Amino acid sequence: MTQEYSPSLRSWFNPSPEERAANRRLFLSLQGRVGRRTYWQFAAAPALAFTVLTALFDLPLRMGHFGFTVCALLLSWVVFAVSVKRCHDRGRSGWFLLVKLIPIVGGLWVLVELGFLAAAEGAERYDDRSPGELAEAADG
Repeated sequence: MTQEYSPSLRSWFNPSPEERAANRRLFLSLQGRVGRRTYWQFAAAPALAFTVLTALFDLPLRMGHFGFTVCALLLSWVVFAVSVKRCHDRGRSGWFLLVKLIPIVGGLWVLVELGFLAAAEGAERYDDRSPGELAEAADG
């Protein structure tokens, strides 16, 4: 069972303290797991959109190189954090993302593995919940 957290629209504009903490965990932490939907929402789609916008509108010139660099670094961290969590859901370490360094095949492999395949058996070891909470979730 995947520990899925996907922020609601309300959590962006008027977040409760719990939602604020969950958003921080999702975007900043490298621990825990996320499912395919959250991966597509917060890693794959934003990275693709940023790449397309950069190519079409020459964002470095429009935003200035410093502004572009800051935006790119922030987006890169969020994509990295969510991708590591998705690796955990697949039962892999975050180091699996180094497969992307293999030309052509690596990027496709990571995309298929993280974007299209279901959670792996035994991925619970990456949950950031305590064993007691995991047992309760399995029972309930």
